Amino acid sequence: MRTIMFAEALRVLTILLIAVVPPGVLCDDRVADNEPSSGSEDKDKKTLDRDGDPLPAGAILRLGSTRFRTDVVGSVSAGVAFTPDGKTVISAAVTGRAVQVWDTETGKLRRQISTKNISIRDLNVSRDGQTIAVSGLAYVEIRKRADYVTAIYDVATGKERQILTRETAEFQAFPHAIVLTPDGNTLLSRDKLGAIRVEEVATGKEVSKRDMPLPRGNQTPMVISADGSTVAFAGPEKLYAWKWQDEKEPRELGSIDKKVPRSMAFSPDAKMLLEYDGERVHVWNVADGGVAQTLEIPDVDKRRGTLGSVTCTPDGTIAIAVSRGVINYWDLETGKARAQFKVPPHADMLAVSPDSRCLALAGGASLGLWTVPEGTPTGPGREGPSSPISLLAVSDKLAVTAGNDDTARIWDLTTGAPLHALQDDYLVRAVALSHDDKLAATSSQDNSVCIWDVKSGKRLHKLAGHGEAGGERRLCFTPDGKYLLSWGDDFYFRKFATDTGKVSTEQVLRPTGFKIPADAATPQEADQIRLILALGGFEAAFAPTGTSLLLCVDAQWHVFDLNTGKDILQVPDRNGSRLSAAVSGNGKYFAAGSPKAGKSDCALSVWETSSGKLELYITNLGEAVWSVTFSPDLKWVAGATSDPHGIRWWDIAEHEELGSIKDIPCRVRSLAFTPDGKRIVAGLENCTALVWEVPRK
Repeated sequence: MRTIMFAEALRVLTILLIAVVPPGVLCDDRVADNEPSSGSEDKDKKTLDRDGDPLPAGAILRLGSTRFRTDVVGSVSAGVAFTPDGKTVISAAVTGRAVQVWDTETGKLRRQISTKNISIRDLNVSRDGQTIAVSGLAYVEIRKRADYVTAIYDVATGKERQILTRETAEFQAFPHAIVLTPDGNTLLSRDKLGAIRVEEVATGKEVSKRDMPLPRGNQTPMVISADGSTVAFAGPEKLYAWKWQDEKEPRELGSIDKKVPRSMAFSPDAKMLLEYDGERVHVWNVADGGVAQTLEIPDVDKRRGTLGSVTCTPDGTIAIAVSRGVINYWDLETGKARAQFKVPPHADMLAVSPDSRCLALAGGASLGLWTVPEGTPTGPGREGPSSPISLLAVSDKLAVTAGNDDTARIWDLTTGAPLHALQDDYLVRAVALSHDDKLAATSSQDNSVCIWDVKSGKRLHKLAGHGEAGGERRLCFTPDGKYLLSWGDDFYFRKFATDTGKVSTEQVLRPTGFKIPADAATPQEADQIRLILALGGFEAAFAPTGTSLLLCVDAQWHVFDLNTGKDILQVPDRNGSRLSAAVSGNGKYFAAGSPKAGKSDCALSVWETSSGKLELYITNLGEAVWSVTFSPDLKWVAGATSDPHGIRWWDIAEHEELGSIKDIPCRVRSLAFTPDGKRIVAGLENCTALVWEVPRK
């Protein structure tokens, strides 16, 4: 349980941190025509990816697909819905600032509607498919004042129809749940105190308000029936159905046994209400009250928290729930399970097409389609990554990428073709590629480290990992490929023989003057130490030589000799919080990137490893330096910057900027030069990676 609580705390913390990203980091309204740029036929061919979609200016290759992928920052989904003709899917991410309108057949964006300064929390689409409502936090002045608003948009044009505002002083009036009537003319919302408001969309006028107590935990899901006559919501340990137009009191359906509803959905005829509580689905009889049947969700992986949702097919025959990376189908009449299959673990919101044949599943930066009732992946982009590429290892011929979808992928770096998907049991937190391209490695949050055969994609060894808590992991093959080095935020360092998988070295690396989880008296104290590390800009990197480990703890850099396990150098860091770190190929330098925080400017720093001398300090790089890397000839250091998104590199000795890549469509999450120094590869927020040739002076 302690691991679940810690993981949930970090997830909530991440959402809160993303929510304060200032406005202006996302693109404005746009219609994505996805047509190749003008020019000769040969030039057009060079700028298209494997799907036939154009690459950003200067890029030569894309790994993955942009189909059903977005560059909007957000970790979980705010909602997803089909339009009545089934040709369009609408989605948005929590803390994102845009709504995506997708073409179901091609996976291309029909339109992206910018919410400007509104950080989205909830999304609802009217049943007629013509109106969108989003609620969230709206920044009036960056980081100085914010209001809570609900914005209404026209789907066809993307134009704003109405803004309903709750000022900051009315914090408790922030709409936690919103639903539109089928015709999109009326909005019903529920705030943090439980009050349900009915408002006209055209005028913004409040028609009525009803105070209802909230359930335990302040969870406030609310749904409306297909005909718009009935609203369902939860109170303290009870579920209610309300004929809101009759102005009568809401009717109790029954007790929810202290389990807080996470998601609800009416059957098409509104005779049944499906309610998901994080562990199972209850089917309620709306007319008479009480639970008609309980649909059990087998094999619940409690490490993944309780996010998820439930729905019913429009023909009323199948109940569907997504929970902790698994989809379950049940026959709604008999309650019998019909299918179960794995999906990306971050996918948490679902919708079914009007013909009941297609399931749309949304999670953060991606959306996927599955058939009903077979559960087969379908539609464009289904084989590519479904989460931002935050991990990257490259050679001249191959790339290994990973994000938050439990999968590492091996790519051909010449053609961009996917070669293998290395399916892990839980979140992958580090990847590595041997110098001869024969072996790959992953370190996951299921307490395992795996060594894989690159040619076949088969797992060769499953080895001891670094626990299920925390999340910081690092891997490195020695130059001769005989050993794999592994470290995690349990502070254990292990050296594995790659041929046998046996441990040749195991030791705890203790930063001078800092308490590590192994020193904790209780599991709770160990988790508290990990949380302090996460909040303090915790970073680590192996030297490519395999001789040392760089570690930043509590605004101090530590260099460990891996032969002795000793902390041989401590270097204070003026910037404190760090987002990225790297060690040069020969171990001579180490570099770090930082965010803009408080009085500390966003910066890229380079130190000499032997002395701790600061060799290079670059500021005014936007909001953050998300990733850093060294060129193979050891002369350059590159950083991924933001505001705008780009990549810049400098000569370390001359302190001179040598080049840059501009107009990258979204945040760069990982960065690496190929060993020959001719190309640079960037893993992106939109679940793809881009490759550029490096211009040389």
